[in-house]
Amino acid sequence: MKRGRFLMGLAAGTALVPELDGRAVASRLAGDHARASFSRGAIAPGHPMPAMTAPLVDGQEFSLASLRGHPLWINCFATWCQPCNEEMPTIVSIARRNAGRGLRVLGISMSEDAAVIPPFVKRYAIPFPVVLDHEQATKTWGITDIPTSIFLDAHGIVREVHLGELDAAGASRAVAAVLAKSKRG
Repeated sequence: MKRGRFLMGLAAGTALVPELDGRAVASRLAGDHARASFSRGAIAPGHPMPAMTAPLVDGQEFSLASLRGHPLWINCFATWCQPCNEEMPTIVSIARRNAGRGLRVLGISMSEDAAVIPPFVKRYAIPFPVVLDHEQATKTWGITDIPTSIFLDAHGIVREVHLGELDAAGASRAVAAVLAKSKRG
């Protein structure tokens, strides 16, 4: 009942805000997770992902363009975020299972000190690069919620944005979709 009232209030509230359009508020609930297809900031499903460069945990510069040509799962997280910690084993498992199919994964640590990331990477045996955001994703992409997962096809086109913790079934479905879309072009 509370969820229904919340969604009704959200829909009513967005009708009062002229800057938001149908794409910005198009969302659906699946189980206990809210998946959103939205146009907020510079991220919009069906559109190219804006460029980003950021430092890796080891201090080297990383460019999102270096992953072009591969389907990509970007996960925005924080080490102190409980849902982020709960979904990380799923992300690691799916990343390992689909690496041979071309899937790349990028972790983006949101507004944290670099010193807290290596223990987190070690705890979960994270096999993919993790960059330090320093609010670039917030400013450039409009990411304000964590965890947030962004799925891109091999051409750098945003295919899905998921707000909140992803369960294994939802993550597997999203990965299968970007892998299939990447094959079709």
